[in-house]
Amino acid sequence: IEDALAALEYKPADYGTVDAAVAKAEALDRSLYTDESLAELDAALGAVVRDKNITEQQAVNDMADAIEDALAALEYTPADYSAVDDALAKIPADLSGYTAESAAAVEAARDAVDRTLTADRQGEVDAMAEAIEAALAALEEVPAPKPEQVAGDKGDLPATGDPTVLLAPALGLVGGAVLLARRRVA
Repeated sequence: IEDALAALEYKPADYGTVDAAVAKAEALDRSLYTDESLAELDAALGAVVRDKNITEQQAVNDMADAIEDALAALEYTPADYSAVDDALAKIPADLSGYTAESAAAVEAARDAVDRTLTADRQGEVDAMAEAIEAALAALEEVPAPKPEQVAGDKGDLPATGDPTVLLAPALGLVGGAVLLARRRVA
């Protein structure tokens, strides 16, 4: 009997919670997180020992908790704002040559940039860049004034292409020719 008792072995510990935590860690997009926080996770993953028996179940549970804690402490890297910066660089320094509405849309898109977002919200940052680009594409220049608007307060100058522009000199020539003809007759 003593030999039989000595041959008895404990059941292996239950690694279900460890396996679940490891699966979460392996499913991560590691490019979203800082190197420092990933190092903590890697340390917790590296501390897993797979030969524990049922009498050491608490140590196995502690391994799972360490992985879960490291997962919860992961820090995101900052979002990539290069597309936003490129779009912002295209905004004219002076928007006074554009319609008020289109200039206001550009200013609103510029002012909506939030530089606090992290890599997990990259889509929002990309949308900011797209909004700026769309507002720039929709910029409308203020129309050039028409000649009759430039003529003066009273509109006393005729517009280009106005046939009456030619009428005054022609009448002057006709009137002068008539006067010359009368002098010759007299």
